Amino acid sequence: MPFIELLPISGAAVSVVDQRGLQVSVAASDDVAARLEELQFDLGEGPQFDCVRSGKPVLVSDVNDALGIPWPMFQRGASSLAVGAIFTLPLRMGAVTVGAVTLHRERPGPLTGQELLEATTLAAAITGVAVERAFHAIYRDEDDETVHHPGIRRDVHQATGMILVQLDISATEAFARLQARAFSMGTSVQAVALDVLEHRLDFSDLPD
Repeated sequence: MPFIELLPISGAAVSVVDQRGLQVSVAASDDVAARLEELQFDLGEGPQFDCVRSGKPVLVSDVNDALGIPWPMFQRGASSLAVGAIFTLPLRMGAVTVGAVTLHRERPGPLTGQELLEATTLAAAITGVAVERAFHAIYRDEDDETVHHPGIRRDVHQATGMILVQLDISATEAFARLQARAFSMGTSVQAVALDVLEHRLDFSDLPD
């Protein structure tokens, strides 16, 4: 990724988010970048959500400064990954924010003004390609998702649909139940989704 080559960062991940909230992870440079994406997806909180919502960069120069971070669960998870700083930049097409680039590095500390300008320029340059890749990820037939290219997390969306039917609730509440189950078990949303799809877990059998 050009971000790693041109900026003082350790890793990067790119995601596209549509108006329904469907997240498509286009690419991640390494396991830590992929885990940061998954962590935010699992918890439903983190700099990526704030960045997409506001359309503005969200810059965390010290992940270990818990008092300055409004996402306590994400902060604990990121700290456990030995991440010192996170810089999240919006992907914009005109006036619309279509996704985000999440950069991280091991040591804390801010980006300089020039580095932030370069990062913003790179984000603008890759937006079109990111959206194109996300579009193909949604409509392709083959299942070629990997850790660094997790795609649209088909298993999670299919499991959400099954929970919706099992409990006769909305899709939003079904996904919230999936997240809550993953959090209570100390595992990922993806892992719980697989249990649902493979009929090892039926939410209608769980106590309220």
